[in-house]
Amino acid sequence: MVKRKFEYNLDWEIEDFEQNIDDDICNKDILLEAMNSVMPFLRFTGESPSDYPDKWLPTLDCSIFIH
Repeated sequence: MVKRKFEYNLDWEIEDFEQNIDDDICNKDILLEAMNSVMPFLRFTGESPSDYPDKWLPTLDCSIFIH
């Protein structure tokens, strides 16, 4: 069994900051990559508050504000 883990790297954080990438977008992309790597036949999609002008994440019949 291959064990995978998330790693923090200050250089990556600085790069994201310099490219003006929102934290929630960055986290979404990292988590999607991890989830999509579990089984080749599973493909997930993701959304984050930064995808919406009002920063509210529509979820089923409601919206969730993540701060």
